[in-house]
Amino acid sequence: MRSKKNLVIGFLLLFLGIGLSGDSLLLSILAGVAGIVMMILYAASKLKQNTSETSAVSFKTSEIQPTTKTQQANAQSVSFSPEAQQLYQQLADQYTQIVDNGCFGTLSQIEEKMNRCKCFLEQWMEALCNKDFVALLQNRAKYDEYSKDFRLPQFGTWRTIQAEGSDGSIPDGLTKALVERIQGKQKMLQEFWEAQKWFEELIPSLQTYELTVDPDAEPLSKKLDYEYQNTNNVTSRTPLAKFNDFYAIDLETTGLSEVKNEIIQIAIIKFHHFQPVEILSSYVKPRKGLKLEAAAINHITEDMVVDAPYIEQIMQSVEAFIGERAPIVAHNLQFEYKFLAANGGENIAKKRPLYDTLELSKRIWRLESYSLENVCRNTFKFTPALHNAESDALTCGLLFREICRERIGSLKAALACE
Repeated sequence: MRSKKNLVIGFLLLFLGIGLSGDSLLLSILAGVAGIVMMILYAASKLKQNTSETSAVSFKTSEIQPTTKTQQANAQSVSFSPEAQQLYQQLADQYTQIVDNGCFGTLSQIEEKMNRCKCFLEQWMEALCNKDFVALLQNRAKYDEYSKDFRLPQFGTWRTIQAEGSDGSIPDGLTKALVERIQGKQKMLQEFWEAQKWFEELIPSLQTYELTVDPDAEPLSKKLDYEYQNTNNVTSRTPLAKFNDFYAIDLETTGLSEVKNEIIQIAIIKFHHFQPVEILSSYVKPRKGLKLEAAAINHITEDMVVDAPYIEQIMQSVEAFIGERAPIVAHNLQFEYKFLAANGGENIAKKRPLYDTLELSKRIWRLESYSLENVCRNTFKFTPALHNAESDALTCGLLFREICRERIGSLKAALACE
């Protein structure tokens, strides 16, 4: 504003000097000189202002983009030894494999994952002794002040490592964040290992029901005039006493049709007060032989069934084990029911409550798939040996227990101490 006043005064003095030129030459010259000086002052102040604005813009630009062309050129000129780059890639691959893979698996698979975590931490600490590797880390790793995490290329699908409480330093802060992430994974794997061990030791611990095989039993003709009963629901009003005993059942067959295909394995597990206590289990010899398609799924081979009884030879013993009134539980119960009914076991499901964990799961959880495998992964930390009748029956019974836990308030309290 002041510079503009200088310009106006300069013009006024210049015009005043021109006006006085006829009256007084001296005053005219003085006014003209004063006007020119004022205009020079205006020009100088304007030039100074432009220079200051340019400097400010340059400073702000450097704040927004700290990496200038010169810095980029310097960064591109930085080279690291092939050994450091190879070490970085190896650690990145190991880290990605650890954090991107789940915790499910057999005991040996989980132990392998736990060992992978241990090896990664050891190799990372050893790599920090390599100055070239540390320099490479400092070049590639970035710390985000806003999200409080490190950005590390090739490390994990998301390439971010949470670093709450870290000072953002590299490599110390980054190492602290990495160690916490891997140790968290180790803790999770330990929990899954313990759950898997508990599950795998359950079946051998159960009392085994001695099957009675009737060698004189006549081959059965397929009965197809059975009527499928509707399954029951479990609600908060369902009395616990109803489940003092229940039986979880699973069958493995040569196919999906009860008319054309046969039962080749049967397993029934008795639960008493929601605890598995006894098992009936047997392979079953098919009259038409095994099918490759079914064997690829259930892994049952000829040598497993060659000396096994036919289904009609053990059906009476199966009925004796289950009794007459206790509830029956299965995953996709209609499948088990139609095979049992078609093979002389239609009386097994009469006059007793039937519970289908497939249908019950749909009422409780929203899942992409309600297969026993997917529902199990949503509910438990163990992995059953799927398409094995013993493992599937046990899993189904434990799943039914969880469903009852969700639905029956008194059961939640009863099982809370487990």
